[in-house]
Amino acid sequence: WMALKKNNSKIVHSEYATDVFSFGLCILEAGLKKPVSSIYTESGNYKQELDRLIGEFSKKYGDNPMLVTTLTKMLTLEESGRPDFKAIIKAIPPY
Repeated sequence: WMALKKNNSKIVHSEYATDVFSFGLCILEAGLKKPVSSIYTESGNYKQELDRLIGEFSKKYGDNPMLVTTLTKMLTLEESGRPDFKAIIKAIPPY
């Protein structure tokens, strides 16, 4: 809204990157077995809270560095830094 109000009509947004982030939140919540809605605080410290939750996940699943690294990349706040689903699938070793 503010970008439009300031006459900035060149908003760049990737729906795929948003889907990757959302899926990452689902994995985080399932892995921690608790809600991760605490990242949406009124104080706006979502980055700090997200980092804390990723730290908890890392402690719990540290024996699987591929999982932790992939999840961390999926939850990168900058859309351009997130992998796409093809890259995520390539990162998963075949069983």
